[in-house]
Formats: sequence, C-alpha cells, structure tokens
Amino acid sequence: MRKFIFTILLTAIYVMADECDDYWRDLTLPIVITFTDSTLWHSRNSFSSGAVFVTEDGYNCRKQQYEKAFLDTNTYMYRERWSGDPQWTFRIYVLQREQSIYDIGDVFKDEFLHWQDCGMLNLTHEQADSIITPLAYAMNNWFAGNWPNEGYETDLFYVWQAGDGYTRPKEISSWAKQACISESTALLPVKNKSAGITFEKDLVHVPEHLQGKTYFLFDVNGKVIQKGFADKTIRLPNKPTILKIGNRKPSLLLF
Repeated sequence: MRKFIFTILLTAIYVMADECDDYWRDLTLPIVITFTDSTLWHSRNSFSSGAVFVTEDGYNCRKQQYEKAFLDTNTYMYRERWSGDPQWTFRIYVLQREQSIYDIGDVFKDEFLHWQDCGMLNLTHEQADSIITPLAYAMNNWFAGNWPNEGYETDLFYVWQAGDGYTRPKEISSWAKQACISESTALLPVKNKSAGITFEKDLVHVPEHLQGKTYFLFDVNGKVIQKGFADKTIRLPNKPTILKIGNRKPSLLLF
C-alpha cells in the first residue's frame, strides 16, 4: 500500500509540472510601467553602476535585469531600456495572488524607495515618496480589479496592464513553473478533512474561501480526469484521486 501511494504521488508531481504552464499563465500578465522623465535617475546606468552595498535592512543595491521583489517573493520584476532611449520600463508580475501579503503597488513602492536609498535616483526621499505614492495607489487599484482600460499616465510615467496575448520572458516562466512544482511536491494523504474541506462519500464540500478557485482531479496514473472552477461541492469518482484546489496543497483521497 505504501509503495502504491508513493507511485501515485510521484506520477502526479510529473503531471502537475506539465499542468503548471497553463495554471500560471493567467496569473502572470504584468503591469508595465515606463518612466518618461530620464532626470529621475542618478545616471543613465544607475542600475549597473550604482552603489554596490547592502542597506541596513538587507536590500542589495546591485540590481539584476530579472529579480524577485525584496518585500514579496511572489512578485517578480523585469527591467529594460532600448539602446539610446533614456526611458526605463519595468514589468511587474505577481504569482500566487491569493498568498501575497502585500498589494502590488506597495511592493513596487518599497523597491522605488530602496532605489533612492541606494543612490540610484536623482531625488530626495521626500521627492521619491511623492512620485511613487500615487503610482502605488493606481497599481493597487489594478490588483483589486479596478484598473481603467486606458491605463494611468502622468508627466513622469505611464502605466498599463499587458493584454492576454502578452508573451512572458523565459526567466519569469521558469520561476513560475518552479514555484508551482515546489508546491505540488507537498502532497499529503487525507482521510476526512483538510484546510476546511470536508469529504462525504463521493462528494467534496468546498469552503466559501476556496469556491471559484481552479481545481484539478488526477487519477492514480497522474492523468487529469476533471478540472474547472470549484463550486460548493465537487463530485469524486469512487477510486483513489488526487485533488488540488487553488493554491492549497494537493490532497490524496483514498477510498
């Protein structure tokens, strides 16, 4: 029996790795921010030639083109600038939104103010705060689902959300898939209840906070046999099944 369970878990992990690409795609459409005023920066090469020290709270002032945010590791950032163009553009991606403690605007504001601490900006702390605060507010409105179709623009920057046809950089896709796979390795057998979910014969009773989340059902061979959006109940086949709802850990259901 133990070997049988292990085989189910191992197979499911490999299948979930394939499912992760589709599972994360809709969660990683970025907010795109372009700063139109080049005088904000200390120099054209602020990110590559700025101070090479670590701030008191542990923030590393030497920046990479692709990075996880300092405040929230569920938020990824990509920085780019076309050759000869003084404008900097940033793409902000959020993974596992339900698990993020901070709103996306607050995360980017923390990064921006750290850039000021690191000497990358040609601004005082007060000036940097006055610029980033309204931008963070606009980004948080997007995070809450209140993003205007025309985006948001000032004399210093313009912001928009990338559309459905947007292609993620391979680095971001790799990070997203790794995060999904690492979560999938935490499969645990359950008998009666798990994280508010209860089981009764061939039904799963889904708590309110998980209703509407994407779910997957896998058979013992790791094949997806059912998927959709969780309602109040999910009907199960009368055989061992692996259930995954939203971002919670998958559960092995033994009959």
